[in-house]
Amino acid sequence: MKRFVLPILFCILSIQSFSQITGKISVSSNYQTGNTEAISATGKIDLDTKFSDAISSSLVIQTNYGEQFEKVFDRVHRGSFELDVDADDFYPLLFVSAENNMNRKIDLRFNGGVGFGFADDKIGVDSKTSIMLLWEYSDMVGIEPISKPMVSFRTRLKKKLESGMSTRLVLLMQKYLTGDVYRMTSTFSMSYPVYKSLSFLFTTEHRYETVQVPDTKPNDFSTMFGLEFGI
Repeated sequence: MKRFVLPILFCILSIQSFSQITGKISVSSNYQTGNTEAISATGKIDLDTKFSDAISSSLVIQTNYGEQFEKVFDRVHRGSFELDVDADDFYPLLFVSAENNMNRKIDLRFNGGVGFGFADDKIGVDSKTSIMLLWEYSDMVGIEPISKPMVSFRTRLKKKLESGMSTRLVLLMQKYLTGDVYRMTSTFSMSYPVYKSLSFLFTTEHRYETVQVPDTKPNDFSTMFGLEFGI
């Protein structure tokens, strides 16, 4: 998995290093149920880059890890990169993502493609909605690797309250164009400023995926409490 994912992330970070970067780094304690009931540590990097008035990008990298008595019971690595052109309104975009998930028995899942998005903040909520056509390669334990086209719909809502608290909701739905395999993920997070760029962070996530591997449950739930650092 690392042979594919690490070079991709290195190239993305190298590209972003030539521009001014803003974003957040968070460290959380993660309690999850579903395929594994455990408490583990979660680290996340969320970076936004504006190359020009018309071109911007976002990069998200997350790692979950838990170990007890020299036995690993939770290990998740995932990342995504999106490049937008003229993201102030209706815009084309490029998207790639990669994931390794021990609990869902995913050795490597990689998808990438293009689509269109729409951004709006006229009602006081920063919203971005996109529809993408992706090609996915999925290598999971116990079954033959899958390589198929899929359609992806995603919406992201952000709002900052007068108290300084920020809220964020992300909804993701994906389905293979052939077959009945689909997945849905909803993530809600709140951050409250504590001191300067330091904030308290609460995140909850629900993930549903059509079962592809024996002994894998369709639902996963995560609740995370931690700290977030603005950069």
